[in-house]
Parts: sequence; C-alpha cells; structure tokens
Amino acid sequence: MVRYSHALRDLARPKLLDNRVSYRLLDVEWTTTGGRLGFGFTSYFETFDVCEAAAHEFAEGWLCAGHKRPNLAALPLRRWIADPFDLAARPALLSIGTLTIRRDPIDGHRLYLHKRDAKSVASGPGLHVIPSGVFQPAGLALAHQANDFSL
Repeated sequence: MVRYSHALRDLARPKLLDNRVSYRLLDVEWTTTGGRLGFGFTSYFETFDVCEAAAHEFAEGWLCAGHKRPNLAALPLRRWIADPFDLAARPALLSIGTLTIRRDPIDGHRLYLHKRDAKSVASGPGLHVIPSGVFQPAGLALAHQANDFSL
C-alpha cells in the first residue's frame, strides 16, 4: 500500500518529518452541565496519511469539477472514510491555535504570526497564529506519555 507519508518522504521530503506518538481524540460528549473528551494514542503519520491524502483528493476533485463541490463518486478515499465525524473510525490529532494580541498604547494592537516554510514542514505551510501545535508527549519514553496525558 502506498502511503501519503511515504510519497512525501520519497518525492519532496521536508526538513522535519517525524512519525511521533500523538494524542488522538476518540469521543466528545456535551451535556447541559459540561463535557467529556475521550482520548487515545495515534501516530503522526497515521493521521497524516488519511487527512492529507483526503485533502489532496478533494482539491483535485474540486479542480476537475470546475471549482465546484466534487461528486462523492469522484473521491474514493473520502468514501472509504465513510463518516468523517466518527472519531473512532478515523484518526484525528488534537491541536490548538491561539490568537495572541498585544495591546500597545503607543503603536496600537498587534498580533503575532509565524511563517511555516513549505520546504521545512510536512503540512500546514504559510502563516499561522501563535502559539499553535499538535498535542504530543514531551518525549518518546513511556513515562512521558503517562505523565503528559492529562488536561
């Protein structure tokens, strides 16, 4: 089976391409009194192989459909995903993006962005708010996973 991560590695490897353990969202329950999130583990590439490939498939379908929503029949990977909201059936990484605004009485308000170079990163090139990132254990040792895996 050809994987998106393997194609990226072989054809256009960015400077940073690590398949690290990541936290995976498995379940979300909201009630009038609060919420509950269910978590597990995944790997970066497991999510990357599904989500990035589906995004490229959709982009190609969009172009082929004349910049309109493509027919699901033209998207075999998306059909394979079935229900994209079924978090137990497809990997979903947890990440955060926070808009940081600096209030400056002299120069006015400013916001902070960082630029991700497409040659250096596997996904998400361009401008992003800071801080942002994927939730991953602090290190590779199992102790980090046990200690860090808590909100």
